[in-house]
Amino acid sequence: GHLPLHPVGLITDYAGNADGSLMSPLAFAEHDLDHKTRLRTVGLPGYQPWNKREAGLCHPEQRLALRSLLLDQMPDCLAGLALKRALVLLLFQLFHEEAPQEIALSMVRTQGSAFFLYLGRLTSALRKDWSFYSEDDRRMTDEQVIMATLWAARVWEDLQATDCRLTPEQFQARARLFARQDVPRLQSHLAFLERHRGAVRQFFIDQCQREPLDDGVVRFSITMKQGLCQWNIPVFLTSYPESGLCHLDNTDQTYLTALQLPAQRQGLAKACGEPVPQGTAETDITPEPGAMELS
Repeated sequence: GHLPLHPVGLITDYAGNADGSLMSPLAFAEHDLDHKTRLRTVGLPGYQPWNKREAGLCHPEQRLALRSLLLDQMPDCLAGLALKRALVLLLFQLFHEEAPQEIALSMVRTQGSAFFLYLGRLTSALRKDWSFYSEDDRRMTDEQVIMATLWAARVWEDLQATDCRLTPEQFQARARLFARQDVPRLQSHLAFLERHRGAVRQFFIDQCQREPLDDGVVRFSITMKQGLCQWNIPVFLTSYPESGLCHLDNTDQTYLTALQLPAQRQGLAKACGEPVPQGTAETDITPEPGAMELS
């Protein structure tokens, strides 16, 4: 939640699935205390966040604004995308699982990009930590997860740009622009990836570092750089027994990240025998005239 309240150990039976483990009431209370420590800066009087992003994650009113816009005010033009379950899980990662200062620092590492931070957190939760979550969470499609990630990033960025004073008119304008421009652009990229997933995966694996792990598992990881920003992505693991998965595949996350780099786009087009769709997940090469301005 958005408030600096931390319920501890309010169970009288074993917790069936706390981060994938069976926990006794005492162990679960200790688990909650660890989260309380991690979130101690939320609402702390006199605490000085080290940058604007951390302030947005520490201040209860700003946390409530983000939560309310994402969960309680879904615009009609986006209702058909069925994003709410993914948004709930994303807010759980941002408000409960991670310390505000750690999230803010991670945004710095991705050049302030909320999208790539959110995408990494949510795909990791639903893949690496797959067994931690409910069957309903695991039934979400990749498109729903990625689309929800981009919508949440747009709302976050608008709140930051307006010092958390985003008006209802601005919010609705953002939703219309998202439906008109972001949704079809992202869908075109996901359709391209669906047509060429094998070729795209192999294109990245050919650039990967190959790291043998225990039990014969092999991890293929790629490092991509743009300016001072660096992304380290585990593209593929041949097996992931910790979560019960046969393998772990982050081809989509790698593809969406690579779209920012001209050399990667050219390589993808050559490997797939088809031009990569225009733009990236975040920005269009030719912005739509009359795009929304925030003031």
